Amino acid sequence: MSKKATEQRAEPKPKKHVSEVIATDEFAGKGGSYILDPATGKRTPVPQPEETPTEKE
Repeated sequence: MSKKATEQRAEPKPKKHVSEVIATDEFAGKGGSYILDPATGKRTPVPQPEETPTEKE
């Protein structure tokens, strides 16, 4: 393989382990449910359903 061909090849970024993401992202230490996007390695909070008032009998 020529030198030019190897220079153009991008090295893949090593993926972080889930436990490392959980311990170091902006949601670390906060409760709740999150969805991890494996493509980006980022967590997003699960949307919470809006509570509707219930009628008392």
